[in-house]
Amino acid sequence: MSTNFPDTAIDSFTDKTDNVDDVMAADVNNLQDAVVAIETKVGIDNSTVATSLDYKVTHIGTSQIVNGAVTASKLAASAVITDKIAAGAVGTAELADSAITVAKIADGAVTTAKIADGTISTPDIADGVVTGAKIAAGAVGDAELADGAVTNAKVADGAITASKLADDAVTSAKINDSFSTGNQSINYNDFWTPPAGTYNFSVISNGGVASLALELYIGGDWRGMVGFSGGLVVCDGNYVRLYNHGSSGTTYTVYYQKI
Repeated sequence: MSTNFPDTAIDSFTDKTDNVDDVMAADVNNLQDAVVAIETKVGIDNSTVATSLDYKVTHIGTSQIVNGAVTASKLAASAVITDKIAAGAVGTAELADSAITVAKIADGAVTTAKIADGTISTPDIADGVVTGAKIAAGAVGDAELADGAVTNAKVADGAITASKLADDAVTSAKINDSFSTGNQSINYNDFWTPPAGTYNFSVISNGGVASLALELYIGGDWRGMVGFSGGLVVCDGNYVRLYNHGSSGTTYTVYYQKI
């Protein structure tokens, strides 16, 4: 007989007994046919015969793999590279906790929309990165200022006006000892020696005399003369003299302030 494998059935052979059964040429030929059939089915290494098992094993494609057949245990370590992952295939559920490190984030990838409200706290802000341009107008209120944060250097010249001072806010301890004010009555052509120091002087006429002047002296030498109509003059002289061209006996009040 010829072999039935692999077309229709598995071959069946009859055992032979020595000195009893004759071994005929057909018996050997049938075995040879069966071996050739098996070899043909298996194929040689790197077989190009599409029906051979060798060819099929080395040419397994998507159509040969049953859905769900490739499990995690079937994948070798590092077998899944970037090219094997479809776009959009990796979602939140596929990412292990803490799997995304700084090195995995591209420059500029974290946009405003990616940052949850309230997630950036003080430790997340580098020193010196919050510039004036990053602070919205009116964003810094009383609650944002730490106690003692507004130092002298932070206050612009002239920024503290009367409206900024609370009632009774300026105590005696806040007034420099070198600052003093007062007034002195003086008749015209009289001399008055103020306390030592540098002063601002203003003169008010009690007598309503139109022409009034204040002479400033240093060490007895004439320093200068300034006409007044209720103005202000700086004097660091040793004494002051008032005079006018009106009638004698008029008394004036000199207001002075040490600076």
